[in-house]
Amino acid sequence: MDENVFYHVWHNFKREMDIANGATVYRNQITKSTLAPDFEPYLLRHTFCTNCQAAGLPINVAKDLMGHSDISVTAKIYTHMVDEVFK
Repeated sequence: MDENVFYHVWHNFKREMDIANGATVYRNQITKSTLAPDFEPYLLRHTFCTNCQAAGLPINVAKDLMGHSDISVTAKIYTHMVDEVFK
């Protein structure tokens, strides 16, 4: 996948997510977005890793999925405590 294809795939995904989130659309154009202007794919890594933790996935497996060489990076930066974990 080259940069141009990636841009179009990301743009379309972000548009659909924005509309599903309640963005205002007029004549097939988004007039009021619900997403932050700096929203980019890299930010989804935190959500993915937090969801892995909430699902009970072992931290060492999440580390491998994230591509980290050290488990402390995964544990300290990419996972966020979720209420479901404590229940």
